Amino acid sequence: MNVRVDESRHEESVGGFRIGRKLGHRGDACAFNDHLSGINAPSVKINEVMSKCWHAPQAYDQFSSMTRALGISLVCSALPQLVAIVLCISWLERESQWLLIAGIIAIYGGLALLLVSAIALLRHFVTASPRVGHSNARRWLSTAIGAAVLGANFPVAGVCMVLALDASTWYSVVIENASPHPLTEARIVGGGCDQLVGTIAVGERVAASMHIQHDGTLSLLVRCEGATSETVLDTYVTNGLGGGVHARVGEGCVITVTREPRH
Repeated sequence: MNVRVDESRHEESVGGFRIGRKLGHRGDACAFNDHLSGINAPSVKINEVMSKCWHAPQAYDQFSSMTRALGISLVCSALPQLVAIVLCISWLERESQWLLIAGIIAIYGGLALLLVSAIALLRHFVTASPRVGHSNARRWLSTAIGAAVLGANFPVAGVCMVLALDASTWYSVVIENASPHPLTEARIVGGGCDQLVGTIAVGERVAASMHIQHDGTLSLLVRCEGATSETVLDTYVTNGLGGGVHARVGEGCVITVTREPRH
């Protein structure tokens, strides 16, 4: 084997083939000149180095594909959970029709994302191997983390649904004192409930929430200017069915009731 080194051109000739700067595009990660520092190295060693340089770009591409698959799986698993938590908090704050529609869309969209996540995680598990820098332990650990994030969607969705359904069974009553006198002994009765609101100052708004126990009529009793006024808030309430009303007490203790979403 003849080895010729031409330092002016930064090229080496091995077995009649020129290997120099142009080889860099096959694998810049391989410091080829460092491996050839021993001029008298056996041809087997040189062939081994050339093989590593040749396969380096392929291994890098496989490693990038594997990492990308795991990232896609994690993102597609975490996104439905984030959306579910945001919608749940918004629903607990105030019920709205658009939140109900958004929740239905989030369910179907979340299922689609979970399917993509499962496929990406499976691809990550199959492509990860010691040949691209992943030991079996590391491959199993990364796959287990991805599976845990994926599986967490189901308990998160269950908790959000339970909280949302429980919030939907609450009945909310907002009492506004628009009269020139304070209201004393405001009380909400009916449907198995008897909730004392207390004194409501002039211009004050008070909100009360309750769980209806059984079928019945919900009424509001207030004492204003020394007299007690009573009005029906809802003609029919029942257990497990929420709702919301706004009672405005005006001058002369006239009570106006309007229905509105639960607060």
